[in-house]
Amino acid sequence: MTRFQIRMRDDGRGPYRWEHVVRTQDGLACGNIYRREGDTLTEAEAQALQSACDEAGFELREAGSLS
Repeated sequence: MTRFQIRMRDDGRGPYRWEHVVRTQDGLACGNIYRREGDTLTEAEAQALQSACDEAGFELREAGSLS
């Protein structure tokens, strides 16, 4: 179980901030000021997130893991 952060790829108009990935009723979303810590994602969710980020032009990084 791992937490992830995403941000827009640098296009020269940034700087863009890293935001935590959180679960919502509709799937996954960027966190906001009310949910500052990201949710832990399963391996399947992480793979789906990686492919969605590649298509949409976002960078993805691991923010921490829980055993």
